[in-house]
Amino acid sequence: MIDVIGLALSLASGFLQEPQEDAGRRLLAVVPDAVELSASDDRPRSRVLFGRNGSFAVYRAYRGQRLVAMDGARELGTFRHLDEPEADAGRSHFVFRAGYQVEPSRDGWRLLSGDGVSTFESWLGPVAVSSRGELAFWVEPGYRGLVHPDEARDVSLQVGSFASEVLPSAVLTIKPEFSLDGRTCVAVSRVRDRRQVVLVEDGKASFHPKKFLHVQDIALSGDGSAWALTTVVAGHPVPPGVEMPAGVRAGKWRVYYGRERLGMDSDAAFGPVLSSDGKRCVYRFLDDRRMGVAERGRGVLASGEEFVGRIFLDEGRGRLAFVVNRGGEVGPFRRLLRDSERYVEGGKWSLMLIGPDSQQECVLDGGDQVGEVAFSPSGYVAATYRVGQHWFLSVKGRTFGPFDDAGGIQFTGNPERVAFGVRVGRELRWRVEALN
Repeated sequence: MIDVIGLALSLASGFLQEPQEDAGRRLLAVVPDAVELSASDDRPRSRVLFGRNGSFAVYRAYRGQRLVAMDGARELGTFRHLDEPEADAGRSHFVFRAGYQVEPSRDGWRLLSGDGVSTFESWLGPVAVSSRGELAFWVEPGYRGLVHPDEARDVSLQVGSFASEVLPSAVLTIKPEFSLDGRTCVAVSRVRDRRQVVLVEDGKASFHPKKFLHVQDIALSGDGSAWALTTVVAGHPVPPGVEMPAGVRAGKWRVYYGRERLGMDSDAAFGPVLSSDGKRCVYRFLDDRRMGVAERGRGVLASGEEFVGRIFLDEGRGRLAFVVNRGGEVGPFRRLLRDSERYVEGGKWSLMLIGPDSQQECVLDGGDQVGEVAFSPSGYVAATYRVGQHWFLSVKGRTFGPFDDAGGIQFTGNPERVAFGVRVGRELRWRVEALN
């Protein structure tokens, strides 16, 4: 286990030294002086999204009140609204969703990717990018504003060159999901007062016959053979513990996988994660105001935690890792979101590992943030984490850092090496470190 508080103290005392410079550290770009990585107000500090082998280093920067889309030292555009960049699972492609003003009373959207810029004078929902570089998103042709309610009417689902017929509605807060090979995409539409799963495979759309009262999030297996979602049954989509008006009943949050409902014996089950072949389904649950992790077929794996965040599956060894927070605060609605970690205030973060024998091990303990987590082919667990303003990477008992940012973990070669991107000041670099 890495005690990250002790690590920070060692750094401050100068006892832990950064490994010596070697040939495996490549300069990708230098952030131009014309942009800043932090704003003068309370907007978040820029994080860099590194492509595979350092193929790109994209980030959202600031110029006064404007937002700037950047790829290394190259400026892609300046906008009123700019989402954080997204990438496919293999980090081969990226996309920004950007809002701009067409004229004083009309706004439009642009999608910026390695393949160029696409312009729309219409509303676009959250965007996903596949391993083929194709984009998936909902578009509402008649809507012109940047601010939009959660649900839209008269929309079309676009996946690459495919565009669905105009549908009655879509749930814009749920981003479409791609399979690892990019052939299959899953999204959620609305039919009257129900939600329905839409699958697009090789340019052909199909609708799952079952309709749901509410869908909170959805997951797709890596091979596109299975999907799972969080739904609410027998009442309104209100989290457990929230007081309801007289005569109004809160629904039960459940994970729907195949024909099964999972988490029936908990107060709430949500946030499913599927293995690449779709045979493993792991999810978070809430019971008596405490959170835990459960797996279909194995039952409860961890319980009694104050907060549980992301779950990571080790495909080859039947293991999983999950992020926990102890001592922080998060509202009842937000703790059930797929990206709930961003809403937790305070506390300390840890990374837990569960083996095929269901035994728990603490991998990291006491950080201010856990970033990326990856499993090596030989079984090592690598993770980036933050202590104060500094980022580190931990793997095989070694710690690399401090950096101003770190991410894009991948394993290469034989003997095995770890590769990752870092930012130190305004320099963006790609590092390759031996693990033997």
